[in-house]
Amino acid sequence: MMRQIREMTAERTRQNEILQEKVSAATSELTQKNEQLENANLELFRATRKMSGMERRAAAGQTAAEFAHEVGTPLNLISGHVQLLQTNFPKESKDATRLQTIIAQIERIEQIVREMLDRTRFGASEHPPLNLNELLQKTFDAVEPTLVENRVELKIDLAENLPLVSGDADRLQQVFLNLVNNALDAMPAGGKLEISTAFNANEVAVEFIDNGAGMDTDTSGKIFQPLFTTKERGRGTGLGLFVVNRILHEHAAKITVESEPEKGTKFKLLFQRI
Repeated sequence: MMRQIREMTAERTRQNEILQEKVSAATSELTQKNEQLENANLELFRATRKMSGMERRAAAGQTAAEFAHEVGTPLNLISGHVQLLQTNFPKESKDATRLQTIIAQIERIEQIVREMLDRTRFGASEHPPLNLNELLQKTFDAVEPTLVENRVELKIDLAENLPLVSGDADRLQQVFLNLVNNALDAMPAGGKLEISTAFNANEVAVEFIDNGAGMDTDTSGKIFQPLFTTKERGRGTGLGLFVVNRILHEHAAKITVESEPEKGTKFKLLFQRI
């Protein structure tokens, strides 16, 4: 009887071992199937996200194409009339110079529209070397009449021998113009706008400082969000500083803001020097 019990125990142990081996094999196979399923889900998620991105890009491309078409026609008409007006003034006169500035800005808008369309098709391109002082000087020429009209004094302090940065002149001029317009909105009764450049071993800095209304901490923390605006309805879209931030991001540049109510605002832009 003892021998039979030992044989039964040994058989039960052997059967348990076989069962454990089968369970282990089944568990391993199940784990492998789960991993395959997870990988398939991940690939499906990536494909869905890629398709969604392609759909958004296609929609953006169509919108950009329609925008380019709709804006291009009136811009060409405006440019033609401005060039016709320019022939009525001596070449070196102040009026002719102002009309030339208008023509240059029309061409810049056309270039922005073309680049918007190109980015939806081909993605971002590499930026050429750029002198920010020269670009700022062109911006000053463009905004001078507006500053005078709004009783805003412009103080300029551009560093000599400023290193070059990689940048798209038209896109960055859009940044500068938006920051000037932001300062004007903060000084409806006039004021002072200081624009300066500086550099160190690694970076080139551009600062815009106004002595306007300023902002509290809560407001300054939201100004780069799309559609956020403190302006009354019909006066602002809430996209100006959002566009500024996005363009600077395209240039691997940074922007910071310091502001206090009734004490003005300082925007500081940092570019990597070449």
